[in-house]
Amino acid sequence: MIRARRRADVAHTRPAVYLDEAPILKLRPFVRAVLRAQGVPTRDRDDVCQEIMVAAWTAMTEGRFRPPEAQPIGEALQAWLFGITWRQASHYRQRAWRRREVIVSDPYAMTAAAPWIPHVPAPDGRAAAREMLAALDEIPERMREVLLLRYLEGFDTVEIAEILGIPVPTVSSRLKYGVRRFTTAVQRWRKLRS
Repeated sequence: MIRARRRADVAHTRPAVYLDEAPILKLRPFVRAVLRAQGVPTRDRDDVCQEIMVAAWTAMTEGRFRPPEAQPIGEALQAWLFGITWRQASHYRQRAWRRREVIVSDPYAMTAAAPWIPHVPAPDGRAAAREMLAALDEIPERMREVLLLRYLEGFDTVEIAEILGIPVPTVSSRLKYGVRRFTTAVQRWRKLRS
């Protein structure tokens, strides 16, 4: 708790920066790429992206964009927007009301163009990819997000600490234990497959 207060105090000593909506809107492709990497389905990506743009604009107008003075404004905006996107994607995954239905005019009709097939086995490569993602899902979210930021997005530990608002040693610890848990899950999966 004391560390959180210190970080908040440091953030509030930095001056707030106000930008108009154009730089935020220019980063929409970046936001969509992060949402895709976070597993937000294509059907929902535009809606979640819109929520992120509104959240970023609201935060900007409330003076919550306080970039470090030494960092270029474009990089700071991208890192800040990445943090907002990461949190919104996390909220999206936690929503219980996510729709999974597909609206069709006659659900029992079978056509030659789209026959109803109850189950089609996936090729081995796809099955392996699904199993690897399942292994990644076994890792606690706090470790998984650090792993994805490091190995998928390419951020270093200092950048990850700033994005998530946690100390650098915590990032290093989560990386270490996250890699260990992921490796164990993958090895367990390989034993089951052999």
